[in-house]
Amino acid sequence: MPNRSFPSNYVIEVTLQPAAGNQADFGVYFRNQPGNAQGVYTFFVHSDGTWSSYVYDNTTGAPTTIKQGPFGSISGPLALDVVVIGSNFSFYSNGTLVGTASDTTYATGTVGIALDAGGSIFASNFRLYSIS
Repeated sequence: MPNRSFPSNYVIEVTLQPAAGNQADFGVYFRNQPGNAQGVYTFFVHSDGTWSSYVYDNTTGAPTTIKQGPFGSISGPLALDVVVIGSNFSFYSNGTLVGTASDTTYATGTVGIALDAGGSIFASNFRLYSIS
């Protein structure tokens, strides 16, 4: 979005479906830092039926887990939502809250779909809503 500022608070919605045999982590990244910086937050769904939220170091890219928990079944399409308000993040799957996390490392940044190396997913209905 040239000449526009990216919102600080928003809701990300996307439908993701792992391809047959996919074992890679997948999900959403948010507050991605600009340029060559490596800082970002992620909401990852794991093939073992759990989820994790990470914050990645802006210089080294090393992840630190900020929250994790049970996710449930990952079969079929998953409508994932991430609500980002200030330092508070809420994670939803098919309209059900799966967990929350808080961190103050990054206050702004872009969003997108996250997928570990070698993974394969189908994505549709990506939306971003600004919250005032």
